Amino acid sequence: MTLKLRNTLTRALEPFEPRVAGQVGVYVCGPTVYDYFHVGNARPFVVFDVLRRYLEHLGYAVTFVQNITDIDDKIINRARDEGTTSEAVAERFSQAYREDVAALGVRPATHQPTATGHVQQIIALIQTLEQRGLTYTQDGDVYYRVAQFAGYGKLSGKKLEDLRLGASGRTEAAHETRKEHPADFALWKAQKLPDEPAWDSPWGKGRPGWHIECSAMSQSFLGTSFDIHAGGEDLTFPHHENEIAQSEGASGEPYARYWLHNAYLNVAKEETPLTAEQQQLVAQLELAVKQADAERKQRLLDELAAQNVYVLVDPDGALQFKGSKSLGNVPRVREIFARGFGGEVVRFFLLRAHYRAPLAFSWGGLQEAKTALARWAEARHRLTEATARGDARGELGGAADAAAERFTASMDDDLNTAGAIGAAFELIAASNRALEQGAASAAEVARASEVLDTIQSVLGVSFPAAEALSAEEQALFDGRAAARAAKQWAESDRLRDELLARGVQVRDTPEGQTWTRT
Repeated sequence: MTLKLRNTLTRALEPFEPRVAGQVGVYVCGPTVYDYFHVGNARPFVVFDVLRRYLEHLGYAVTFVQNITDIDDKIINRARDEGTTSEAVAERFSQAYREDVAALGVRPATHQPTATGHVQQIIALIQTLEQRGLTYTQDGDVYYRVAQFAGYGKLSGKKLEDLRLGASGRTEAAHETRKEHPADFALWKAQKLPDEPAWDSPWGKGRPGWHIECSAMSQSFLGTSFDIHAGGEDLTFPHHENEIAQSEGASGEPYARYWLHNAYLNVAKEETPLTAEQQQLVAQLELAVKQADAERKQRLLDELAAQNVYVLVDPDGALQFKGSKSLGNVPRVREIFARGFGGEVVRFFLLRAHYRAPLAFSWGGLQEAKTALARWAEARHRLTEATARGDARGELGGAADAAAERFTASMDDDLNTAGAIGAAFELIAASNRALEQGAASAAEVARASEVLDTIQSVLGVSFPAAEALSAEEQALFDGRAAARAAKQWAESDRLRDELLARGVQVRDTPEGQTWTRT
């Protein structure tokens, strides 16, 4: 089979073919470090870590580059609010970012460049664009002239004539009045206030624009043309569109061959605080969806949007809400950790849906992910224990081979992690049956373990640290084992129920009794 990826640039599912046999260059847009990142920000970090892991599983040597934007208006504004420097803010949240992605099981990038560490490369790239007639200067600000780049809009599908003010992204209102076209964007921003970070340049003291940073950093490590560029779908326009214009405008070569974009992480209704009026509108919207009243549905969606409540109706008719800081319905990952959900649970939750499918965050969904992950951990432990016992031959080997095939087919189908997880749980169910029936040979158990370990490694799944039984729980657990050995069934049942009341579920297997936390 062949890995196929859905390329935003061509709007097609395409077989993946690297530029250089056996080698893959990947660039993923990283964080702007002005705050702790939230669970929606975590989605691209996790899913494109899986992309890297699967490419390496297929035998490719992967150069994985993910930047840190450490100079930006948001960083400057936070520094002013806190009475500190932009450098201090960026360093604090860069370190927090590294800690949080490590907790999510995201492997460190091959290269993690910073914008401030590449100012000279950025200046050189702007000069190249200037020499090609693609820029103009206004009072020390340098803009990209989008009308001079014939391919502008090919990634997003947007047309220049349809773009309006603010289309260039992260541009102050003062910049808009001086631009030749609303979509023109800043490559270099002149220093306006003494406390703004600034570097010397041919256009005076200033700092890079947002879009040019990624073009310069990607080219520094991957060259002017590379294999895969990835990020959240919100970056498709204007950020990624502008990257293409800059990079191809300077080099004359195709920039990235495959563009991958993950869908937004939305929020479930129960996690979204709404006013009484908004709750009534949502109830009416649910009724309109149920009755297939398209006109009324659209009117209600527009009414809610006018109140900054953006709703998506998923294919099953359930409502998902766009996360927003004003609604306060998107928790930072650190807040999730503080609620008792480890990074391994958050990662598993994010991978239970295809990366291009909308996913709704809820605390209940996290709990379901935690429970499912515990089932996986328990099954893997049982296989480890069973390997040494060499049970009788059964059908587990065939189930393991089938799971391996489904896993590969799912991952080759545009990184379908949901299908890959489904393959793992089909094998878990088969292994539990086989072990309970004593119908598995040591070789079959080893094969099932191998397949589960492969899936676990590619998905980056890890298990929470095992929580030991308390001394009192252990005494009850041991007492139940003794009661069963003495065939004191009533006492055995009583102790089982008492353990369950304490949150410890006991299961009897041919290898003896096991336990898990409920």
